[in-house]
Amino acid sequence: MNIKTTAVERTTWSDEAIVRRVLQGDTPVYRFIVERYQDIVYACAYAITGSDSDAKDAAQEAFIRVYRHLAQFDPSRPLKLYLMRIAVNCSRNISGTRRGWEPLEETSEIVKPADATAPERHAAVRELVERLPQTLREVCALFYFAEHSCREVAEILQMNESAVKVALHLARKKLLTDWRCAYE
Repeated sequence: MNIKTTAVERTTWSDEAIVRRVLQGDTPVYRFIVERYQDIVYACAYAITGSDSDAKDAAQEAFIRVYRHLAQFDPSRPLKLYLMRIAVNCSRNISGTRRGWEPLEETSEIVKPADATAPERHAAVRELVERLPQTLREVCALFYFAEHSCREVAEILQMNESAVKVALHLARKKLLTDWRCAYE
């Protein structure tokens, strides 16, 4: 059943078309779902777990679970939201079972913006996000790193949209305060 296609054709396939092909037996095309979403799933998992290896494990587990349960997926709903919900749950499971993980120490040194390269500034922001309480960290990960709307974040985290907006406000306020404190 594996019909030869060009790379351009494959990248224009909708998630729904890929899911349909996988369910019809063309399982190798599932890799296009993985390629399409691996960066945002990893970014979300990393923000929740605070660990590269745990984030990789959570992301891998999320893709495996989606694949295994693809037949139960409701194609009228966005696959990305379904995948992200599973990724959040996998990340929570891993960070909840990991022993000895603590948020970063308050004394962790953060690179000052004036002296930092863009990647160092990006790392400093991620470090500050890792210090947030779990709910705020998850909301930030989905909104900023995975670029979901407030409505989508609410659906993924099973919160109401107002609660997501409040969490984003609280997170921004805490991040700004922490950023300023690091440089005074």
